[in-house]
Amino acid sequence: MKYEEGFALLYENFNAFYRCWFAEPQRGVVVGVHGFCEHSGRYADFGKFLAENGYTFCMHDLRGHGRSAKDVDRGYVERFELFVKDVEKFIEFAMSKSGADSVYLFGHSMGGLIAVYYAGAIGKNLRALITSGAAVYLPPPPAVQRLLVALLSSIAPKRRIPLPLDPRELSTDEAVGKAYMEDPLVIKDPTIRLVYELFKATKSVWRFVGNITLPALILHGREDKIVPVEASQRLYSTIPSKDKNIIVYDGMKHEVLNERRKDIVYRDVLEWLRKK
Repeated sequence: MKYEEGFALLYENFNAFYRCWFAEPQRGVVVGVHGFCEHSGRYADFGKFLAENGYTFCMHDLRGHGRSAKDVDRGYVERFELFVKDVEKFIEFAMSKSGADSVYLFGHSMGGLIAVYYAGAIGKNLRALITSGAAVYLPPPPAVQRLLVALLSSIAPKRRIPLPLDPRELSTDEAVGKAYMEDPLVIKDPTIRLVYELFKATKSVWRFVGNITLPALILHGREDKIVPVEASQRLYSTIPSKDKNIIVYDGMKHEVLNERRKDIVYRDVLEWLRKK
C-alpha cells in the first residue's frame, strides 16, 4: 500500500485537498465522498483496509471543508451542484492517478446524497454505487424555520449557526463523537447557505434517482437518528437497478464505518466489491 496526499484542480479550478491509499496490486478504485462538516481524514482506516485488500481509495475534502477550505468559505457552498461537478472532476483525477478506466463511487451521509446525485444526473466513469447513511431524505423542519433558513440563505448566506447534529448520535462508540468534536478540521459552525443547499438537494435529487441502473449497495444503521433509515429504504425501492442490495445494521447509528463492529461493515463492502 502507498499513501499520497496533495491538491487537485477540480471544477472551475477549485483547488481541493485529497488523500489516496493506493493498492499494490490493484483490483479496482473506490472514490469516496465524505459527509456534512467533516473531511477525508476521518476515512483513513477504511482507506487503508480497502488498499490492503486490493482496492485503491481516493477522497477529496469538499468545498468549504477540511483542508480544502479557506477561512472565508469554511462551511460554505454557493450551490449544491458544485459538489457534484467537483466529483466528476475528481473521478477523472483518481482515474489518471491510478490508471483505472472506471471507479466505484462511495458516499456517506451528505456525501451519499452527492454520490446519488452524481450517479443519476451525470453517471460518467462509474462501475457501481455504494452509500452509507445517504442523506437523500431528511425530516423537514417546521415551516417557520424553513422560511427563515431560506430567507437568511438569500440575504446573509455566510451567517453561521451551531452544528445541527448531536455527535453522540454518530456511533454507539462514545469515543467517535468525542474525537469528532475535538477534531479541528470538523466544522462546528456551518453557514446557513450550506444547510439550505443540503435540504434543497434532498428534494431535487429525486429527479435523477430513476436514472440509476448501476449495481448499488446501500448501507444504513438501524438506530440512525441523524438520517432516518427510511431514506435508504426509499432509495433502494426507487432506483431501477436490477443489481441492488440494502443492508440495515441492527444496533448501529449513523456512521456504520465507525461503529464498534465496523469490521462487519468493512467485510460486507469488500465481499460486495469482489463480486463486481
